[in-house]
Amino acid sequence: MTENSKKSTDVIFNYDAQKYSAIDNYFHNNGMDSVKIQSTLALRGIDIGNRIPLKTNDGNGERQLSRTVYDRNSVDFDNIMGLLTILDNLDKPYDEVMNHMAFEINKNDKSYTDLVNVSTFYEYMLGGIESCYNDIAEYNINDEKDVFDAMVEYFEDNEDLINKME
Repeated sequence: MTENSKKSTDVIFNYDAQKYSAIDNYFHNNGMDSVKIQSTLALRGIDIGNRIPLKTNDGNGERQLSRTVYDRNSVDFDNIMGLLTILDNLDKPYDEVMNHMAFEINKNDKSYTDLVNVSTFYEYMLGGIESCYNDIAEYNINDEKDVFDAMVEYFEDNEDLINKME
């Protein structure tokens, strides 16, 4: 890894792990990769304002996200992590957000999951699980077209994220 990269670690969470696995399996079986799945959940979480701390344990199992997924897709993950961090901190000064938060890298032996952009991303990802799971469960899970149409419609109908970026 280069000096300006994140020293990633596996991300382990104990919140809605079974629901995350069901979402992950469903979307993987329908051609989505981990970056898109996790980004969709994180966008849903920030959209509904639901941020769940990574240390939250609801007693319903554990899920581990491999560091190799981040390492293979670091540019995509860094972009979405930065974007979500910017959206989450619109009330803070531009220089602070851009230079110290949105694209933060490991310095001074800071833990990967303690980086502002990483924790923001994964905490909003956890916050989007329940809502996304409910959308999938509302439709016949065997009818992929209905589920994907509902997901697209959700983001098209909800202009809050677009308005925040303007």
